[in-house]
Amino acid sequence: MTQQWPDESDVFDGDAALRRLDALEIPLTVVNRALDAGDVAAGSADEYSPVMAAGSLRWLVTATELRRGLAPLGWIPIDDRNQPRAVLRRRRIAVAVIGGDRRTGLVGFGEPRSARTHGSATSRHIDANEQNMLDIAPVELADMSAERSADLSTWVLLYFRAAERLRAELSLPARMDERGFVVGWWERIVLPAIDFDPVESKRPRDASPDDEVPFPVLAL
Repeated sequence: MTQQWPDESDVFDGDAALRRLDALEIPLTVVNRALDAGDVAAGSADEYSPVMAAGSLRWLVTATELRRGLAPLGWIPIDDRNQPRAVLRRRRIAVAVIGGDRRTGLVGFGEPRSARTHGSATSRHIDANEQNMLDIAPVELADMSAERSADLSTWVLLYFRAAERLRAELSLPARMDERGFVVGWWERIVLPAIDFDPVESKRPRDASPDDEVPFPVLAL
């Protein structure tokens, strides 16, 4: 199949982002609770923890709580090919959770990419996304086995923990580069950032020390 990636993604923010979330039957309150829980879990890692503990705990707990929060709304958890997702059968959509880079959750600074490389399971989901965007996916969803998961469009909850702020977006991956980073998106739904009190909240060990703007803005 000829790849037909978008030149740039459709970006929704502000009220438009909230309306798009509603259309996907994903409440912002559920997403925020999952992100908050992941941040608390990441903060439990200390100097005695393995170096990847904070990031791993953030991902594990965020994915767990997102699936837990969506379950009463008809979403079901699946773990085909060891990639945890929540699936809404009637909409033929799924949601996974991955970390993003410092462009995550920002508009006007270019496209974000995944923080780490991903493998064949993510590649297959991206291929299915393209098929669905081009209306050439199978019409009927027979079951939720791994073999039928290609019928789904898989969105990702992409997050980035800056120094005192957690930014996130729900986005539909369109392509991976040759190294395995997710670098292109059909849609980006940019969510309101979650701010943390620098005095009262503990900064997790996986938080970026950098300023939230990914590069200097030069005056013209």
